[in-house]
Amino acid sequence: MFELKEILPNIHHIEFESQYTMSLTCCRIQEFYESPHTTLNGKYFDFETLMDVQYETTGGFTYLSDWSGFNFPDWIIKDFFSKFKDLTRKEKNLFLELSIAFPQTFKNKKHKKIYFIASIIDDKDTLSHELAHSFYYIDKHYRREMIGHMKPKSAWYKAIIDRLGHLGYGRNVLDDELQAYLATGTNELGLDDSIRLPKTFERTFNKFLKKKK
Repeated sequence: MFELKEILPNIHHIEFESQYTMSLTCCRIQEFYESPHTTLNGKYFDFETLMDVQYETTGGFTYLSDWSGFNFPDWIIKDFFSKFKDLTRKEKNLFLELSIAFPQTFKNKKHKKIYFIASIIDDKDTLSHELAHSFYYIDKHYRREMIGHMKPKSAWYKAIIDRLGHLGYGRNVLDDELQAYLATGTNELGLDDSIRLPKTFERTFNKFLKKKK
């Protein structure tokens, strides 16, 4: 169903065979972490509630094909599995794998920050995007440099933040998503061609990726 492996120091890749299995496994965890809806973000919710919220927002339930990758920090994994007791079979499989591999995460023991990213086999573009998220969480130097590139008063910053909100990202992750898209590609954002985007994010990402390999 999936393979768990450390691809860079403290960054663990959950590699799935299909988008269907990946989405069913990760959807509640991801919405618990970064949903724009107050009924989901940081709250317990069952799977039917997730379906209802998306249907009420978009007129359908397309979650299983909406996202090509997922990402979450260690503390989200811990909080999710402590609050959600009605785990699906796929969520249980992930919990068993992670609880064996990372017991310190679930036992409140001090440990280095770790990050989990999920994508489908051989999807290199999505993997790069998710790596940008992991760097932003784990590496304070990367995060400081990326924040330094952000210009909240600029047209490009406002356009991207607005677009991310419409795509369904929570306010708590907008800057993280902005840097990840600008670091690895903005094709999915559908921005107007007249908006000039900075290249500094991509250069910083490539610099740190080269250091970590």
